[in-house]
Amino acid sequence: MISDKSNSQNIQDLEKDNIVQQIISAESDTLKAKLLNSLCFKYRNSFPKQSEKYANIALDLSIKNNYKSGMSNAYNNIGVIYKNKGEFETALKFLLCSYQTAELSNDKKLQSSSLSNIGSIYQAKGLFDNSIYYYKKSLEIERKLNDKSQISIRLYNIGVSYESKKNFDLAENFYNESLKIEENAKNKVGIYFAYYGLGGIALKKKDYKNAEIKLSEALKIAKELNEISGLAIVSHELGILNREIKDYPKSLEFFKSSIENAEKIELNSQKLDSYKEIAATYNALGDFKNAFLFQQNYSNLYERINNLNLNNKISELQSTFQRKQAEQENFILTQEQRKQELVSGYNYNIRNFLIIIIILVLIITFSRARKLNEITSDTAIASKKPSIWNRLFEKDWKKSLAISIYFVLFFLFAQPYIISEMSFLSKALFLISYGFSIFIILFLVFKINYKIQFRYSFLENIINQIAIFGVNSILLITIIGKITLYYFIADNTINIKFLDILTEVIIASMLPLFLILFLFERNLFVEQQIKIIELKKIKNLTPDNEQLDIKQTVENENRQIIIKSEILKQKISLNIEDLLCVEANDNYSAVFYLKNNQITKELIRITLKGVENQLSEFNEIIRCHKSYLINYSKVIKVSGNSQEYKFIMTNLGFEIPISRKFPKELIDLQKEK
Repeated sequence: MISDKSNSQNIQDLEKDNIVQQIISAESDTLKAKLLNSLCFKYRNSFPKQSEKYANIALDLSIKNNYKSGMSNAYNNIGVIYKNKGEFETALKFLLCSYQTAELSNDKKLQSSSLSNIGSIYQAKGLFDNSIYYYKKSLEIERKLNDKSQISIRLYNIGVSYESKKNFDLAENFYNESLKIEENAKNKVGIYFAYYGLGGIALKKKDYKNAEIKLSEALKIAKELNEISGLAIVSHELGILNREIKDYPKSLEFFKSSIENAEKIELNSQKLDSYKEIAATYNALGDFKNAFLFQQNYSNLYERINNLNLNNKISELQSTFQRKQAEQENFILTQEQRKQELVSGYNYNIRNFLIIIIILVLIITFSRARKLNEITSDTAIASKKPSIWNRLFEKDWKKSLAISIYFVLFFLFAQPYIISEMSFLSKALFLISYGFSIFIILFLVFKINYKIQFRYSFLENIINQIAIFGVNSILLITIIGKITLYYFIADNTINIKFLDILTEVIIASMLPLFLILFLFERNLFVEQQIKIIELKKIKNLTPDNEQLDIKQTVENENRQIIIKSEILKQKISLNIEDLLCVEANDNYSAVFYLKNNQITKELIRITLKGVENQLSEFNEIIRCHKSYLINYSKVIKVSGNSQEYKFIMTNLGFEIPISRKFPKELIDLQKEK
């Protein structure tokens, strides 16, 4: 045990290290963080408390300067320190932060180191499947980097985990693969570990001859390297081997050699194991006196270790709470700083985005005013061709694709949350996945909306349709965003709430919703004007007073109509000349028509909007009120005043109300008549 005085002296020696002098003279915070991490790595096993201070300083400097490699290194060092102290959960938290930060900076070496250290924690906890998984992930990276030394270490660690699972054949394969690499590199330390592993496997498989060869080679190398801990450990294994083959004198010789070497470096755990095995060996020989003596040595040492550990625990408990509280506060503070940096950058991007939206809205508004002013005559409207937007987005898949591309561009430009810190590959995969998911969802929403809009009367209003579509789409896009971010942002310290994503989606939806409303309004205006012209022609009231041959028109057109129910197999067939009007009746429509010169009323399961769409090719059929479609050619006259006009229809026993939104021009035509 090192005294307080000697420990203090050793820390003073540590602070005289050449790296410390370089830190003092370093000009940039980034260089200081790099050197502090190097110092922590060098002393984290021998001086964990001091090393932890260095790592925390390095972490603060790295966060301040957005130095991601420095952050990852510091998290990794702190994780290893906590692992060595047995605080595995805290260690895992820091090591996961290390890996995630290394991913953001695309630092493969740090990713591999973090994964390997996570594997060693699971190995210490006895969760060998988990340790093998993380070791193999690390090995995969090292193979890509072609770092033979690290490949060998990962192979050895995987072998240890398989050996602990008692899968000796697989463990032996990994040890042999590690041995080949180390022999090619002529690395004696690596060769020692590989032989030691292979010797342990052979001993457990009771292949005593092979075990003796491998362990003897390991012992020989440990002597050459003067590796005291290696001598103690391998001697202990050789003691077990010789006891198994009943060579008790040789077994005792190895056990005592193990104790002698363990005492040199105060390796008490190894001494404890060897005392226990010597007692068992003397017991096998029938020498109960010596067996009792060494068993008592074992008990005394065990008690001393436990008392020492207990005293250390008691002394540490006084400062543990305060230290953990300070660490938690520091961790929260650094994460808040990190979040604030992300929010600040995002706010700047979203402000620019909103400015662009406002400019586009103004351009579109002025363009709309100019285009509508150009429409000054019936001829201009009648010759109006479908706009490029109508042709471009006439299909549902085209509209879905356009909106999904728009959202991808929004996230690429604004880069909210932690997207800005993603690696190029992660960012690309996220945006592709998000865009594709939005495309599929919107395509289905368009299809569903189309199916239901003719079945429910409240969906006849175009504003209601857009509102329903907008709300459904925004909620679904938000849910997709939450799920996608969950899989692509592994940093669980950044809590992205559903409402945060919903806010961003609503902001992003402003422009497409405005465009949809604008295009619908424009199309409705043009369609209404074209309808007016056609109705003028039907009434022989065109501006140039050209008389139309209605009989010829009737002969040239298909005047038979069929109104089909959307749900049932019901349908109504009649001549267009017999149709008077259609009245909305909840989700039904009442059709009034002449049959054998008698007024007939027939109910059919379809909304008024559905009927209007089915009869859209017949220009004389027009919506005059939210509850009525009329055959304009059957209007006799107009009654009422500007407060409330009504149409009087041929042979119909009631008047039909006229909406205030109905074109005044068509009312005036009937008045003039």
